[in-house]
Amino acid sequence: MGIDDRKLDQIRSQRSEIENHYVDEFVTGRLDRRSFLRRGAVLGMSASAMGAVVAACGGANSTGKAANSATSSASGGGKVTKGGTLRLANPTPATAMNPLIIDDSGGGCMLTQPGEFLTFDNNIKLQLQPQLATKWAHNGDGTVWTFTLRSGVKFHNGKPMTADDVVYTFQQLADPKNASNALSTFVGVLKPEGVRAKDAQTV
Repeated sequence: MGIDDRKLDQIRSQRSEIENHYVDEFVTGRLDRRSFLRRGAVLGMSASAMGAVVAACGGANSTGKAANSATSSASGGGKVTKGGTLRLANPTPATAMNPLIIDDSGGGCMLTQPGEFLTFDNNIKLQLQPQLATKWAHNGDGTVWTFTLRSGVKFHNGKPMTADDVVYTFQQLADPKNASNALSTFVGVLKPEGVRAKDAQTV
């Protein structure tokens, strides 16, 4: 099974320059899987993004060579073993792990591991790119925005993510009673009752 260059290019387009440096180090075998996951976590890469890189490379063998390199493909190595313990370095969160009020780097890094955002703010291309939302559009004057969600996304318990989950999240973020850190952005712009689901995959 060869390296999926198309998939890697798609992943790279959503990553920063330094994240792509570590992706390249992993692909070329200069970083083993453990080191790649550890460094990616410190940079704030989500577990799903790092997993996508590993999957696109077919995993990594014990010497750190990408499973699809000439040496490992010739020898048949690079088998990915499921299970075990993954240890990641991360700054200690300053507050309780409540997504509504987290405002420090430690908490932010922790939250990016199990989840993703609707869009990815690409600081290299200086534009938003699809993540949980595949596309979005406004009504012309920017007062109404419609997001179409990626299908097939599931929570850790196997429950599919729907538009109702996104609506609930934004309603919590925009509700003044919750003292959300997002209020500085949403006050006067978004009211909790202003977020609605059009159908299961559209907000």
